[in-house]
Amino acid sequence: MSEALKTIVCGDVSEVEKRLMGCPQVDIPIEHHFAPGIYAREAFIPAGALVVGHAHKEEGLNIVLSGSALVSINGKLTEVSAPFILKSPAGSRKIAYVLTDMRWVNIHPNATNETDPAALEAAHIEKSPAFLDYELANLAQLTPNHAQALTS
Repeated sequence: MSEALKTIVCGDVSEVEKRLMGCPQVDIPIEHHFAPGIYAREAFIPAGALVVGHAHKEEGLNIVLSGSALVSINGKLTEVSAPFILKSPAGSRKIAYVLTDMRWVNIHPNATNETDPAALEAAHIEKSPAFLDYELANLAQLTPNHAQALTS
């Protein structure tokens, strides 16, 4: 990885997020999995993608099922390769440069056994003000995965 890319991945999350909003966006398909009291959100992220995660409202687990990435959590760069489990503190945000196609799962508590993805997203993630502005400004151009979450 180039030093310039390392600087970006380890940069201020809000600044990196703002810069990425001006770039072409990658479609990241999401699969939703449910078990009593548990919600798992599985993302497929293609190699070469640079992604910024939302803050999660509670501590949770992230599981890398396949693939590898360089991930910065609070400015600390770590290379993760499947299989890998990471405990994320509440409020933390991650930046990842995906080295090989990756399947990443976030595990959330689901005491009410809710199955509506939009309701679960609202309950578990905290979108940044910059991302909310981006969503509103680009509603017509968002991929079906993003648009569905906004309109349901």
